[in-house]
Amino acid sequence: MRRRRTLRASRVFTVGPWREGDGDPGGPGRVLGVPVAERLDTRPDGRGALVRLADGRFALTGQTVAVGLRSQLEGYLRRQRGGSGGDQWIEGVGSLLRHRASERIARRAP
Repeated sequence: MRRRRTLRASRVFTVGPWREGDGDPGGPGRVLGVPVAERLDTRPDGRGALVRLADGRFALTGQTVAVGLRSQLEGYLRRQRGGSGGDQWIEGVGSLLRHRASERIARRAP
């Protein structure tokens, strides 16, 4: 009997530039070679998105791509805001990630 291999989330957090060859940052099909499982949000201007990858990680795309676990991406977003109020969309993405974590915890409750 052959075991079915599942993709597992890496603990490595990656940040780098989004290159033209990576496709449309507002609707990526893959991020760093990993298929996108679900698009959670898109920037109002269409130049970026928050996606969940098939391996369980999340990615924030735009001029820059950031890929990691939910908590890693939340930390990255906090650093990007830097207390200056920042981008409203970034604020919303942080809230969306926290909401996703709450839903996951609620599903586990007996």
